[in-house]
Amino acid sequence: MSSGITIIVIFLLIYITFLLFSIQCIFFSENIKYLFTYIPLLPMAKKTNVYFTVDETDLKLLQELLADARLSYRQLARKIGVSVATVMNRMNRLREYGIVKGTSCILDYHLLGYELEAMIQLRISKGKLFEVERKIATYSNVYAVYDVTGDYDAIVFARFKTRRELDAFLKKIQTYDFVERTHTSFILNTIKEKQGI
Repeated sequence: MSSGITIIVIFLLIYITFLLFSIQCIFFSENIKYLFTYIPLLPMAKKTNVYFTVDETDLKLLQELLADARLSYRQLARKIGVSVATVMNRMNRLREYGIVKGTSCILDYHLLGYELEAMIQLRISKGKLFEVERKIATYSNVYAVYDVTGDYDAIVFARFKTRRELDAFLKKIQTYDFVERTHTSFILNTIKEKQGI
């Protein structure tokens, strides 16, 4: 009986030591990653629950990437005044934590023939919000789906080449179970549409 208690006490002491070490990592280390490396037992040790702290160099790097994601590491290093190795390490860290999720190009949809851009508000009943949103998100002309507060439950942004396409889309989603009501607005002009930090 006493050997079982001794084992439990030893385990608790080891666990408390790791907890104290984790607190030190959080408050005294720039790289909180050590917490996840050495203390896998902690329930809070999930990267998705930790906010990533960026410094001035990270901000400059992200701003340059937002301006032109085609820049090479060498060009980025020259623009923000650091070494290529620093850019590479920081980019790897930003990707690892999911801050930089990929690179993309910006299209001119008007030149591609998409004349209509619409914001469609949806009222969805009986707790089927996510089910309906996922279904609507599968359409290729839908580029954003958001949960919102207020009179409506979701907002959908989509592009269409013709009014007939828009009409067919609206009639289709209005037949879905649990879609009680839709309200559509046309986007006339885009004043600002840009990611930034």
